[in-house]
Amino acid sequence: MEHRYQCKCCGYFTLEGETKEDILWDICPVCFWENDIFEDVPGKYSGANHMTLAQGRENYKNYSACDPKHVSYVRVPQQKELPENN
Repeated sequence: MEHRYQCKCCGYFTLEGETKEDILWDICPVCFWENDIFEDVPGKYSGANHMTLAQGRENYKNYSACDPKHVSYVRVPQQKELPENN
């Protein structure tokens, strides 16, 4: 049975898998953050994303993507991905 997991960057429940291991390295379609192996540590550099989580979150607030160069790859969250629905 698949579960929804919350993206560390945008906070929407966009990552799907049976276990957390199933979503390692998945890319969030809402903000384009790559779900790397690091815990939710805002100041830790993410090699997969080439920035810190704090930078990705700030970019999401400003550009609707974790990095301004990824804006063309993202979409708005679906109703089922909103925190209040999970």
